[in-house]
Amino acid sequence: LYWRRAEAQKVADAAALAGAMKLPDTTLALAAAQNYAARNGYNVAVSGVSVTGQVNPDGSHPHWYRVRVSRPERLFFGSVFRMLTTQIGATATAEFVTKEPINVWGVGTYGTVGTQSLEISGPYARYSYGDPYATRFLDSGAPNPLYDPSGYNYHLYVPPNYATINGTTNVMLELYDATSGTSSSSWSDEVYSSHGVSTQATTVFTIYRPDATPSDYSDDVAIASVTIGPNNSTYRLKWAVPPGFTFNSATYGTGHYRVNVRTTSGTGGNAYHMRAGPPRSSGQSFNPNNGTSLTGIGRLQMFFQRDGVVTWNLGYIPQEAAGMKLHIKKFDTDIGAQSITYQDTTGLINWTGQLSTNGTWQEDVFTIPSNYPGGTLRAIYTAGRTDTSVWEMWYEGVIAGQPGRVRLVE
Repeated sequence: LYWRRAEAQKVADAAALAGAMKLPDTTLALAAAQNYAARNGYNVAVSGVSVTGQVNPDGSHPHWYRVRVSRPERLFFGSVFRMLTTQIGATATAEFVTKEPINVWGVGTYGTVGTQSLEISGPYARYSYGDPYATRFLDSGAPNPLYDPSGYNYHLYVPPNYATINGTTNVMLELYDATSGTSSSSWSDEVYSSHGVSTQATTVFTIYRPDATPSDYSDDVAIASVTIGPNNSTYRLKWAVPPGFTFNSATYGTGHYRVNVRTTSGTGGNAYHMRAGPPRSSGQSFNPNNGTSLTGIGRLQMFFQRDGVVTWNLGYIPQEAAGMKLHIKKFDTDIGAQSITYQDTTGLINWTGQLSTNGTWQEDVFTIPSNYPGGTLRAIYTAGRTDTSVWEMWYEGVIAGQPGRVRLVE
């Protein structure tokens, strides 16, 4: 019975995580929980088996989902006393937190290269150089528990009226300096020795079509992918469009396309940027008001190309987030960093943040005003050239249609 109880707990854990991923739709949440329970021997179609789900189980956490599973278990020695079965069950609670999309072009005009860029490290880069997810090892050589070989994900938003704005349904995703290589006075890639070797990064860029499950990447369908090695002249210090990165939104639909960026080798970092819009003839300028936008899904790398103070439009906080707790985590905000403050377009937010030190995280947690009408959150951040950091934002809550992540809390 002790062994069966441990089994039941594992089933409850899996069912709670599956159910929480479907919030705020409670019908889908229960169906997902029961589906995962059935896969592990707790099928509600069998007599005596129960799988129940409950949102907000303690009355204070509407983003929590609690699942209880139970079923009858046969007894061996108990049959001597005419006890043939007993009911064994377990309970687990998971929470869903909403990832806040972080504006890729938080500084300056969309499509214009400026103070800040994106950057991803090679898998053998040093952990303390600013990228906690792309590096396989800690500085000590021990495995990095945060290493994520899938890299970073972005939303390329193509609005429903895209064709009306631009006179075409075709969309072109451009990459700036998508190759790693020798630094220049105007644009910098980080190249350094780490773990006994010094090589530049190889980077893979992939576009996925929109779908109805933004939190589930396992069913995403790729439109195009390109692998770019070091010092590739096609991409070095210029805007370029890889093969297949011009696509027809009439074929794939409007909405959120996922753009994935990951590295497969290297010790250095690859600084790059992205923009999207209608295809243009040679010499025609980029229109920043074409309706598209690019945001990091819950996390974003920030690389300073020069010293300065930036007012970073982190992202839009919707009215539905009023009263929720907002978490902002920063990794390695150290080179030339002096201060972080947060303000918004409504004037209701004026928060002071904390800097993190070399190779460490610092988390700011704020409660969004209960009367918040919705507005853009800004970070006023001072840092120095080559400062590399990673920023994350999420809400303790569920906002319909936005991706999130789940974890067990009980």
